[in-house]
Amino acid sequence: MDKEIKAYLADSELLLNSIGEGIYGSDTQGRAIFINPTAEAMTGWSYAELLGQNIH
Repeated sequence: MDKEIKAYLADSELLLNSIGEGIYGSDTQGRAIFINPTAEAMTGWSYAELLGQNIH
């Protein structure tokens, strides 16, 4: 992977993980692809438990 892309992804992950709001992302089929620590605390689901699950 290109260095700039890796840096962008690392910066994005750092930002999403430090936000005080619960944030999760899904793919076009409604499967979880990202959940930040605040969303984990709010939902009681861990990243590992939610990853790939239908969240709609």
